[in-house]
Amino acid sequence: MAYERAAGNAAGVKAAYKDLRRGWYVGDAEFGEWLLERLTGHEKQLSGVQRRDHGEAEAERLLRAGLAVVGFSLEEVMMWPSVDVRKQSLAWLLKTRTTVGMAWIADRLCMGHRSNASRAVSRFRTSQGKEERKWRRKMSQCTG
Repeated sequence: MAYERAAGNAAGVKAAYKDLRRGWYVGDAEFGEWLLERLTGHEKQLSGVQRRDHGEAEAERLLRAGLAVVGFSLEEVMMWPSVDVRKQSLAWLLKTRTTVGMAWIADRLCMGHRSNASRAVSRFRTSQGKEERKWRRKMSQCTG
């Protein structure tokens, strides 16, 4: 392992540091989650598995915040149709503020195929209705 190579020589330390910079860390999954929390705002510097993991962690955080705004549990929201403006607002929040894909959003919000989630987000984003504007404003506050 990298930390074993580091013991005793400068080349080993440099190699260990290089591994850590590439996304490796020494610790359990909880420590990995702690590191991901510290990366908020640095998504563009991530790649591959790191980006996916960070995107999903941030999406889960925003989903919890959005659910608090709508005042319903995820189980209740999952029962709503994809045309419900509140469900669309949650999907829009996740799509515009995280790196998760439409398949992830569709699965998490129980919207069927990813194309359903894509249409719902597009409809919500382009609508000029009073209800949609209200929910865009509310969901935008979830981002801090």
